[in-house]
Amino acid sequence: MGGSRQTTLRAPAAAAALLERLAGRPLLALAPFAVVFAAIPLVAPANDNLYDDEAGYIGLSRLLAHGHFLFGRDNLVTGGPNYPNLWFGPGLPLVLTPFAALHAPPMVDRLLGSLFLFAAVLVFYLLLRLFVGARRALLGAALLGLYVPLYTVVAFVHAEPLALLLVVTGCYAGVRYLREGRLRWLGAAGLSWCWLALTRVEYGWIVTALLVASLGWWAIRRNAHALRAAAPLALALVLCTPWLAYTHSVTGNVFEWGTSGPLSLYWMTSPYAGDRGDWHGADSVFSDPHLAPHRPFFRSIAKLDLSAQNARLETQARKNVARKPVKFAENVADNISRMLFNVPYSFKPAKRTGLV
Repeated sequence: MGGSRQTTLRAPAAAAALLERLAGRPLLALAPFAVVFAAIPLVAPANDNLYDDEAGYIGLSRLLAHGHFLFGRDNLVTGGPNYPNLWFGPGLPLVLTPFAALHAPPMVDRLLGSLFLFAAVLVFYLLLRLFVGARRALLGAALLGLYVPLYTVVAFVHAEPLALLLVVTGCYAGVRYLREGRLRWLGAAGLSWCWLALTRVEYGWIVTALLVASLGWWAIRRNAHALRAAAPLALALVLCTPWLAYTHSVTGNVFEWGTSGPLSLYWMTSPYAGDRGDWHGADSVFSDPHLAPHRPFFRSIAKLDLSAQNARLETQARKNVARKPVKFAENVADNISRMLFNVPYSFKPAKRTGLV
């Protein structure tokens, strides 16, 4: 009995000692995540055929390797060519372009996502170290690495791994700039937020809103920290100016970050009972019987050009919210649930895990 009790008492002490040693070597402690992240695309049931958004991202990188930019998707409804279509931002395709120029196989692009995720875990450790001790920071970074939904966006080429790396890098550099005021951290934070907005174009609006909030904070409180918080965000928007100038030149719209929003907003506001706010391709409306209630509206916009289609989608979305605000709130809640737990989906049984 005494020996068993001593063994029981020694186990937590040994675990604590091991954690203490690993806390001083975060790269070694977190290295297993690099192996796991890299193994997922290698064992995923895939071939050289491009999967889902891979066709857009890798296709754009191949076009950029030849010196021109052609956007990722065609006319939303008819499937015919209708450019420019700013569905994808240039952030991830630009990263993939050197590999496209070298004619690297898609697996190389997929493994980049594993690298981005592992780098995000490491930078998150550094971010936590600004606030807590080494052991707690290591535990927090490990919990991020164990977040199961991340594993479903690393098997194929998705923007989420790069976006996550840019978020934690922007936060780390931003905190360092707030505390130290050094220009290198200002540049790192501004570049991170800029590249995030180019990778996931919806973040362009988030960066803009945060800048307005920071300037509003300064206008009210005249707090120097408010101006320092605004500086990386303002720099990010300045760095995004070439992209915004380009989108304006080809669409005529000011402050056009991308064109993926209207269709996503339409589905988020869907008033029909079976819909849960998740995204569907516009062409699937005419092939999926579950989406039949949407067909009259999509037929009415099928012959319009892309800009007009998106304008009608936005108008209809606003009408849906006005008519069924409670259903809209339910769809938003379902969207949040999907991001965290991958459930629920319209007309589909629940999946076990995943972030899509």
